Amino acid sequence: MNKQRATEGEDPVKFALLRLESVKIGWFDNQKEIQILPRLDTPIRLMKTDLPRIVELAGEARKVAFLLPFALEYVFRTMGHHYLTTERDQFISKYERTFNACIEPNIEDFLKPENLYHTALHWISPGRTWRVLQALLESERLPDAFKIRAESAPSGTAIIATTVACMNAMDSKGITKAVEMASNTDYKDIKAYARKLKENPGKYHKAYFAYGMAALDPHEKLELETMKDKAIMFAPIAQAFIDVYMRTADMNRAMALKKHAMQNPMQFNDSKVLFKAWKRIGVQSISQAFAGSIDETTIITAEDKADNDNNNVA
Repeated sequence: MNKQRATEGEDPVKFALLRLESVKIGWFDNQKEIQILPRLDTPIRLMKTDLPRIVELAGEARKVAFLLPFALEYVFRTMGHHYLTTERDQFISKYERTFNACIEPNIEDFLKPENLYHTALHWISPGRTWRVLQALLESERLPDAFKIRAESAPSGTAIIATTVACMNAMDSKGITKAVEMASNTDYKDIKAYARKLKENPGKYHKAYFAYGMAALDPHEKLELETMKDKAIMFAPIAQAFIDVYMRTADMNRAMALKKHAMQNPMQFNDSKVLFKAWKRIGVQSISQAFAGSIDETTIITAEDKADNDNNNVA
């Protein structure tokens, strides 16, 4: 019956075997998408015909059945969908990076993307996978890549999560306190809120119902929007810091901060000039970025001098 569910052009044995192994592993939990149909009249004959391929593929299918749902939940949690044909390249790239991090790049070739990332295991549900993920966080069976990704915030809250990640990076440079004083804002509440998002991402996800959660009440919605607004106000400073200190880091690929940073280009540019100065010639007062007292020509000249000095030493 699962073979019959395979789309045209797909390998029906691989498609059906993946579903079979998923049920055997324990992903089945009476999910609402599952249909129980009358058995076929000739199941033994059909199984016998496919047996050589089943034996050949069983080990690979079992591995895919175990790992794929965690990738599906992670992508759903962070992007809001398992897979969209209209954004095919973006989704495939996300899955590829995830499986590469697990050192399992061959998983992505098991089925066609639309079946592997949607049709075959859509029935498992993000809520079911999230609960299993939490239960396995201390297990050696779960790849570290998924343990790390368990920290990723839900879709719609990326601006908060990326802001906190940037603040943590600032902490490592000893800059955070100075930034807070200069901008006259205490960001502890954003960090505290980010912890709430990570502890219960399904509650704050746009598709909360996929996690079996109820919608946020009016007070919770207001709190979420308030934190997002606060993070957006910080975006020009955060993105400037990333551009100067973390240009090659994964965080620099995040778009959540960039689009909001460009809404305040003057503060972004002033902050970037200041961070460059701080990094290269030790400017001590970050408040200059907000007071508009940075002389960009002077900073650029100082940077050029520093580059020339480094070249002379080399």
